[in-house]
Amino acid sequence: MLMLTAAFYALALIPVTAVWVGEPQLHVPVGLKLLRTFRISPIGALACLMTGLISSTFASIGPLYGLELKLSQQTIVLLMAATQLGALFLQFPLGYLSDRVDRRVMMLWLAAALALICAAFLFAGAATPFWIFLVLFSVFGGISEIFYPLGVAHANDRAEANEFVPLSSNLLLIWAFGGMVGPVAVTLGIAPFGTAIFFWYAIVLTTLFAAFALWRRYSQPPAKARDAFVAYPQTSPMVYEWAPHDEAESRKDVQ
Repeated sequence: MLMLTAAFYALALIPVTAVWVGEPQLHVPVGLKLLRTFRISPIGALACLMTGLISSTFASIGPLYGLELKLSQQTIVLLMAATQLGALFLQFPLGYLSDRVDRRVMMLWLAAALALICAAFLFAGAATPFWIFLVLFSVFGGISEIFYPLGVAHANDRAEANEFVPLSSNLLLIWAFGGMVGPVAVTLGIAPFGTAIFFWYAIVLTTLFAAFALWRRYSQPPAKARDAFVAYPQTSPMVYEWAPHDEAESRKDVQ
């Protein structure tokens, strides 16, 4: 299997090395601007963070969950493969839908769905049919992985064109930070509580994220209710029309 993997890896390098592509010219300096990233899109940055905290952690907790339920090694391998296949096939329809609806509303409902999936894991047992596990692992993988591209897309919707490169690099760093902290935090609770601690952990995170997405979506006035912004110079005579005054008092002063 190792030799086959190496052979496929070598074949994958052929189209990459056969086409020459010049290095991109970065006209915008790229630096660490995490506060600016959260200021541009708080929900986008938190979506990337949650992907690292949950999805990366499940990659190591999933096999332990199967062992705790006394599942066979072959079954665990198939279920973990289903997680990746779910991430592959669900991202296309969900990504297509996200371009046509409010991304914040979509992430809100996806967070609620992921919390329900985690609750279903808590009620599953060794007697649960294999096809139910297959659906749970597939849907979990598809939903937990979609938050990162949705978060990046929502952040880019709100950013200027010259901020795309630094924004993407900072969002990637936020995701990596979640992928580093999540497994460490969850593994500390496995010994006393078992693998169920991961699903409680994921339920808490998704519930908090859904509440934040709900607040962000409905705390801001709709675009139609906002007044159009008009720029005036500091010395504009319109200031006198905006300033509250009493016309009767003004006439007395003139007289």
